[in-house]
Amino acid sequence: MIELRPFNPLFIDTRNNTVYAMHKSSLNSTHVCNVKVGSMVNIVLRVGLALTVFAFSFVTIINAQIQMGTVQGTISDETGAVMGDVPVTLENLLSGFRRTGPSNAAGEFSFHNVPFNFYVIRAERDGFQSFSTMLYLRSNVPLRVPIELKIMSLSEDITVMPSPELIAKDSSSAHIMVDAGALERAPGAAPSRGLSSLLTTLPGWTSDDNGLLHVRGADDEILYVLDGIPFTDRVDPQFSCPLNTEMIGSLEVITGNIPAEYGHRLGAVVAIQPKSGIDLPLFGSVQFGAGNFNNNEITVQAGGKLHDKLGFYMASSASQSHRFLDPVDWRNFNNIGAGGQLSLRLDWHPTDRDILLFHVWNGGSNFRVPNDDEQQRKQNRQRVRLRNDAQTMNWQHTWSAQTVTNLAIYHHSFTGRLLPTPRDTPFLVEQDRTHGRQGLQVHMSQQRRSHTLKVGVEGIRTTPREFFTFAVTDDDDAEELGFTRYARSFRRGNPFVYRGNRTFGQGSLYLQDSFSPYKNITLSGGLRYDYVHQIVSSQQWSPRIGGVYYIPWSKTALRASFNRLFQPPPVENHLVSSSPQARLLSPLAPSGGGYTAIRPERVSAYEVGFSQDFHGWFKLDGNLFWRRFRNFDDPNVFFATTIVFPNSVARGAAHGLDIRLDVPERHGFSGYFSYVNQNIYQIGPINGGLFLTTDLLRFGPGVKFIPDHDQRNSGSLGVTYRHRRSGAWATFSGHHESGTPLEFDEKEIPDRIRDLRRQGLQLTDVIRLASLRMRPRTILNLSTGTELLRQDRLSIGLQFDIQNLTNRLFAYNFGNPFSGTHFGYPRLYSGRLKFTFH
Repeated sequence: MIELRPFNPLFIDTRNNTVYAMHKSSLNSTHVCNVKVGSMVNIVLRVGLALTVFAFSFVTIINAQIQMGTVQGTISDETGAVMGDVPVTLENLLSGFRRTGPSNAAGEFSFHNVPFNFYVIRAERDGFQSFSTMLYLRSNVPLRVPIELKIMSLSEDITVMPSPELIAKDSSSAHIMVDAGALERAPGAAPSRGLSSLLTTLPGWTSDDNGLLHVRGADDEILYVLDGIPFTDRVDPQFSCPLNTEMIGSLEVITGNIPAEYGHRLGAVVAIQPKSGIDLPLFGSVQFGAGNFNNNEITVQAGGKLHDKLGFYMASSASQSHRFLDPVDWRNFNNIGAGGQLSLRLDWHPTDRDILLFHVWNGGSNFRVPNDDEQQRKQNRQRVRLRNDAQTMNWQHTWSAQTVTNLAIYHHSFTGRLLPTPRDTPFLVEQDRTHGRQGLQVHMSQQRRSHTLKVGVEGIRTTPREFFTFAVTDDDDAEELGFTRYARSFRRGNPFVYRGNRTFGQGSLYLQDSFSPYKNITLSGGLRYDYVHQIVSSQQWSPRIGGVYYIPWSKTALRASFNRLFQPPPVENHLVSSSPQARLLSPLAPSGGGYTAIRPERVSAYEVGFSQDFHGWFKLDGNLFWRRFRNFDDPNVFFATTIVFPNSVARGAAHGLDIRLDVPERHGFSGYFSYVNQNIYQIGPINGGLFLTTDLLRFGPGVKFIPDHDQRNSGSLGVTYRHRRSGAWATFSGHHESGTPLEFDEKEIPDRIRDLRRQGLQLTDVIRLASLRMRPRTILNLSTGTELLRQDRLSIGLQFDIQNLTNRLFAYNFGNPFSGTHFGYPRLYSGRLKFTFH
């Protein structure tokens, strides 16, 4: 279908089910465009209806993908009498997770919204022996821990504590847990945008411009799961407001052996457990952040328990910056932006067996598109407006001590506009895109003996609408950039225009189980089915198989896995990239090529790895991975704009090694070290995208090349000291990346040298010519903070950060046909002051 302004006439050709429209673009020109209306839409609607009926008919036997574990129990003495007001602590030394709370008058205690992990639970009371034991929370089924406190005799004055477990001895996944404390101490004046920086410190991850991330060969293909709800859309600053880190209580990052319950994206899973007020007394906080480049942010939080069955948590932030994006020129031209967002979560426990979660998230940002030297001289002022919102409802019901069910519905909406100005050069470009997602999912978790069974169904409806237009304003500059003759024919009086909308549908089913057939051996198996209808229809059955063998005497876990993964093409700008109009723009069009529909990406992923616990002192993880890709997703940036068009490369592969060393806190010190060595290659041709230059001709059928996210070596480290009594802390951290490949011809080097000289730079400042890669970079950071005041009703915290201590000049990419040019940040100073009211 075509979305048109009300006054536009429609012409419908019933012979080929095509809608034609005459309309006026914002560049004041008439243009004809057409979009096929797929006959599969009716089938998708029927499949969606069938999934819905199936979901509701099984609501009494099915549970949840949401990872909100519960630990509960009763405290009694040796006679069986219940004990109230006994402090109970639940803690994971490695992730930093820690919860405390007293038992009530009936001796009962409970901790809600607990991430799946290993924990030590402790209970202490004067005159009684301290109680301490290890537990492993791995499903939504509430875990009950009965605690009996024994009277301490006069001769007993030493408490023997269990040795903490540092590895998941029955997990075959490569994963890591991160607590809210790591996010709260993240450097920068605007911590609400700090999630991507934290993820780059994890094994297998590498960074790119504007918060983009790559993991194990996948180009920003990350599935964020918030309260069990999948976010399959991009959440970097160019597409939407990033997820508000102030709302994150903890997160689990899975990069290997991804369970069958997760689909839609294939790089990694970031399962986020939001903060909840259900177990907290009422509180409020306000935080002020400021730094150079006019980086400022104010954050307000409030939450707590309104009564025993209802709690809320709210976080809002507003920020501005004169370095909003990574600039295309080192001098940082026209790079001003501001944004804000609001998140609200309600926890309602109407009965002992029911939990209802409501989550609302709204955000938006307005910013300018950074200029290069010529655009700045000609006063380009492109502007971008982004808006996004999400509403979710999740109902969890506990049927028995073994079975829990979950039903969730959600709606997500994303809107982006790129607005031109008359002086823009070498072309005017305008974009107005929006899409909404409506989803329903029903899931089950059940524990029977050693089995942890999960089964679920999901249906999603997506409604993209896109408008895109461009017109060349400087023919000489466009020719110098390599525009084809046909692309240069679109001028102010005759611009290129595309406008269209569609309805996409997809459905998924999965079944998975984890069990132990023999002592110290745990197997996990799952099967997932995905059906998707976008421009084309596709489906796949995806097995997920893994196993782990635990060696008790050495505290070693050996694991291996095989996964089939499936990812539909990105929705953003998918209609334009797949349109006949885009085909005509391709430099391959004269030879009859240039258009193949973008099909879902398919991956076969293999992995072997280990986890080693060194007697509770530190933990070491290592993984060898190999991934084979078909329809390798690798989008391209539309010149020096924020518009990204999806495209895919026929096939490719990625293989490598990643390791992670974690040191839990001891005598105030803790730390980590991550490293990944990997190799990525792709084999043409390229499908989709929107290419106006002849660069595309270099990547023809059978041509093997190294993509722009092939970061051979990457590593991170961090050391933290925390003084428990005063609350003061300091963190020294560093990140190294060896540089991505260059993708321009040697004949272009004089032009690149000239571009850099205008900025006062030399080619060797950003490029290593011997390896034809970006120059390696090592970025060091220092953060420190303390509690200035700590009272019953008020606490005041202060933090100061320096990022890029050595003021190292670096660029993420340079003259790349897929990603353009982007420079990294210079030395950044920032400070934050936080007031918390209890």
